[in-house]
Amino acid sequence: PPTPPAPPADAQPPAGAPDAAQPDRARPDGPGGPPGDRPKLTFRVSPRAEHTFEADLSGDDGSLAISRAALDVGLTYIVSPRVILDFEMGGEASRYDLSELMVSGVSADDLVEDAFELSFSGRGTWIQSRDWGFLLQTGARLGATDGSDLTDGSSFIIGGGARYRVSDDLAVTFGGALRTRLEDDPLVLPLLGLEWQVNERVRVESRGLGLQITADLENDLELAFTGRYEHREYRLEDGASAGTLADGVFQDAALPFEVELAWTPSPRTRIGLFGGVVAWREIEFQDDSGDEISDIESDPAGFIGIRAEFRF
Repeated sequence: PPTPPAPPADAQPPAGAPDAAQPDRARPDGPGGPPGDRPKLTFRVSPRAEHTFEADLSGDDGSLAISRAALDVGLTYIVSPRVILDFEMGGEASRYDLSELMVSGVSADDLVEDAFELSFSGRGTWIQSRDWGFLLQTGARLGATDGSDLTDGSSFIIGGGARYRVSDDLAVTFGGALRTRLEDDPLVLPLLGLEWQVNERVRVESRGLGLQITADLENDLELAFTGRYEHREYRLEDGASAGTLADGVFQDAALPFEVELAWTPSPRTRIGLFGGVVAWREIEFQDDSGDEISDIESDPAGFIGIRAEFRF
């Protein structure tokens, strides 16, 4: 979903409290202070790698393990103290190991092994006053498995919202978004954001479709606890080997809970090691008409990973 707007330039946000934004996004009130004090143009690069360990699928249908690598790049352009533009582009490669699973007589490993996703987004933020800010965001995702054309897996999102500063320690964001899906009907998503500076060291923030609690430690370290909902969908190949699932859709929905230890040696560098458990995961195969062919849940599984963010 779209991200909430930044606090206004003349606002006094909680000390150390970042904007309620997607993970690994630069905040307009980040390094260098509010927009009026920062360089007009800021670049960011965010690599990430993670692995979810093998877990059994329901009904003795085999097992599932996933490895992912991703790279996001973006820029923030401060047009004026009250107008900020953000642009993002990201790529993610996933390797699915679906051992022994058969779907409509076809091995799932033949349907889904390597999957790829590209994403693009743009966001405009208007800071109306000390307490109010507004945003408009649009974006596109292209997801496909190996052997399928990325452009056949296109989906789009558009949304907007408002951010209200309740107090020096609390701000909320509300709005909505409309997202298209590959074969399903468009999905209406609520945009709900929270920024709460509990005390000097602890803050609570919304992160996409999730919530994060962060505690600042000594020696440039911080400890973060996150729970969130994730959803990915990919277009399947259209060859004869896919059978009735040719040109169909593969969906992967999950509910991970994560602990991260991050090191910030400078305001423009952040490196984090993370791990946790995927408490729930459901994979679904659809044919090219959007009809469900197979819907399978996996047992809880652990995961580990590393991410970084560099700003210039």
